Amino acid sequence: MPLISKQTAIQIQLLAMYTFLESKVKQMQLELKAHPQLVYAGDHYELACRKSDLNYQQKMLEVETFCIFYDVMTEYISVEGTFIHLEEITITLTSLLKEFEEQEAYEVCSIIKKWYDEICA
Repeated sequence: MPLISKQTAIQIQLLAMYTFLESKVKQMQLELKAHPQLVYAGDHYELACRKSDLNYQQKMLEVETFCIFYDVMTEYISVEGTFIHLEEITITLTSLLKEFEEQEAYEVCSIIKKWYDEICA
């Protein structure tokens, strides 16, 4: 016989995920602000700028994706700190996956899919 119910275990897992997401989003936003958008590398200035720009764009995409997921989780957390309508979270994430798949934003899909799998496990 389990010490806690399955529902309680799910709530604990979701709250841990939410807390992690909250701190991760804040950390990533700070990193993004500190990320140099232009780097001077002597004769390789143009190449360095392109690499820096691609890194910045990749980081920006990652931050945006985490923010989307964090916003979804925030919609379903109650004032008491429990998650309500658990099935709607998975429906929303499935909808987001389809939307980004249609846009061929596969990097975003892979991040959302990772979190979807965590919730549905």
